[in-house]
Amino acid sequence: LIHATTQPTPRVSTGIDGKHHPIGTGRSGSPKGLAEQNRRSKGSAENRLHIITMNCKYGLKDAPTKDLLIHQVSKIKYDVIGLCETRGKAESRTKWTQSGDELIIGEGSGQQRVGGVGFIINRRITNRDIEVQIHSHRVATLKLDMGKKEPLLIVQIYAPHKDYGMDEIEKFYSEVETHLDQPAYQKIVMGDFNAQLGPKSAYHKYLGKFTNGTWDKNEHGEMLADFADANKLYVMNTFFQKHPDKRWTFQSTNAAK
Repeated sequence: LIHATTQPTPRVSTGIDGKHHPIGTGRSGSPKGLAEQNRRSKGSAENRLHIITMNCKYGLKDAPTKDLLIHQVSKIKYDVIGLCETRGKAESRTKWTQSGDELIIGEGSGQQRVGGVGFIINRRITNRDIEVQIHSHRVATLKLDMGKKEPLLIVQIYAPHKDYGMDEIEKFYSEVETHLDQPAYQKIVMGDFNAQLGPKSAYHKYLGKFTNGTWDKNEHGEMLADFADANKLYVMNTFFQKHPDKRWTFQSTNAAK
């Protein structure tokens, strides 16, 4: 999700599992303006960011799994990777001597170490790192100095799935809104929302036309759409048409889910 009322920004790419999609904020604050600015942007490589979010699924519980992750992401182009389901035993910050990249992860919740969020920051932009905060096992924030009066704010999240109930999900969105409510020249919320969005309608200003779900018995999707609308956040993945086998990041073997 990307905020709609911020000032123009350098080129930014986001994606999941290494799939990058160009985004930015046009002067009109519309998706068309975002795409137009991105096409016309001739900024130097120094002023471009590649931002990715990924779900670690089985966690980063020990040094070997962390080493494996760093080895895997070295094959793709990135500046910031937001992580969820890190399932860490404790909050930690690690710098790899070979690459200079930094891994900051939070701990999971409970005995099962549920959730856990964090970031990988490429050494190229570590000098722009103003602040990294792990607020909970579901929300982390990163502020970057992009040469503006105010920082770029990235919020990495891992939302509760439907088995947690609506009260827990409402509590989660309230927490995210709390951390969004701070000065920033641009705000990005990314991660695993555990929700599907139905077709765009006249009431969905911040959705694109490329959605895959329905609104029938879909409270989670409705809450995500309402959250985006209330906070003026464009759901950027819905503005890009993707190949059918790229529309899912996880398929449960449990038919009930």
